[in-house]
This record gives sequence, C-alpha cells and structure tokens, in this order.
Amino acid sequence: MSQSAHSPSDTGSTAGPLRARLSITPHVSSGCPVVRTDRSIDKFTQNLKPQRTDASQDGGCGSDCGECHAEVTFGSDSGPKHRYVTSAVTARCICPVFEQHDCITEINTISGDSVVMTVTVQSRDELRSIVTELQAVEARVSVERLVQGDRSAAITEIETGAITDKQEEALELAVASGYYEKPRGTDLGTIAAELDISESAASQRLNAAETKLVKAFLAD
Repeated sequence: MSQSAHSPSDTGSTAGPLRARLSITPHVSSGCPVVRTDRSIDKFTQNLKPQRTDASQDGGCGSDCGECHAEVTFGSDSGPKHRYVTSAVTARCICPVFEQHDCITEINTISGDSVVMTVTVQSRDELRSIVTELQAVEARVSVERLVQGDRSAAITEIETGAITDKQEEALELAVASGYYEKPRGTDLGTIAAELDISESAASQRLNAAETKLVKAFLAD
C-alpha cells in the first residue's frame, strides 16, 4: 500500500522555513485539561510555568514538572463561553516538547482529544526530532500538511508496505468514517464495533499505522 502526502521538494535552508500542520492526540494519562473540555475550541491562550529541575531519576516528574494554565473560548447557543483551565505538567504532556526546540507554534484548533497546530521549523531534521519526541511521550501524531517557503510542496509517494492488513483495514475504515475530520465524524468505539474488536485493539492498530506513516513521511 502507498499513500500520497505533501512533502517539500527542497529541504535546504535556502528554501525558507518549513511549516507543518500536525494533528496531535496526547496520551490519555497526560491529563491535558484542554483536550478534556469535550467540545471544539475557537480560541486558546496558554502559559506554561517554568519546569522545575527536581524531576525523578526515572524520567517521570508528576507535579514537579510545573504547571499549565490556559484560557479557552468555545461557542454555544447563547454566545461565546470562556473557561480557565489548569493542571500539572506531567511526563506525557506534549507542550514541553516544543519548548526544547527552535520552532514557532500556532494552535489552529482543538477538537475532542486532538490538538491541530502549525509548527514552523528551519529544517526537516528539526521536525523529525519534534515528532520523535512527541511519540516518545506516547502522543499520536499525524502530518496533515507540509509547506516549504511560500508555497505548498510537491506530492511524493510514501511507501507503507510495513503496515499490516489489519492495520490498513482499521485505517481505511477510520478515514471513510470521518475519524480524522474536525470535528470527528465517528469515534473509536464505533470503529472498534465495526471491526468486531475491543476499543483498545482498535486504538493500537490505528496508532501503529499512524506511527509507520509518520516515520515513512519523515524518512530521508
């Protein structure tokens, strides 16, 4: 199986900055307060308090990683609603990943359990590192669009032969059902029921396929 995706024809510095539109689903244990609002967010303002240096030796940090504060605005029948949310920054939070890199981030939308954002970097290597570190904190990452300089890049073919038949079946069902749309046209439980498997198994198949696609997309 192969899949087409936007990819820059020239990743050198002379081509200008690289902008990637990413859809990121933080791990459920991250405790992200923003994706737990159960509604699409129209406006998002966030502040991360500096991380402390007393993280545990095993890499986990719990409440010692700092705090996340955010104001979100979402629409309702009676007009815009504002909510202030806060939580501890944990070892599986996605936001600290971006603070470790030379990049510019812009939140496009937050819908359900996913954050869609545009990340501007100087090179594909920087983007590859960001995606790898997001996956290391067990976030699901999909590259929706990639633009080099002022124009959209050429279409390239991604070899996805490593995806198994079961993973491909789950991925094709998810796409056809609108699982990757914003807002989503279906949920994981419905996909699992269609495949006659558990919700956990459906999540694992999709996550495995998405990871292989992203790695193939960013491969040299």
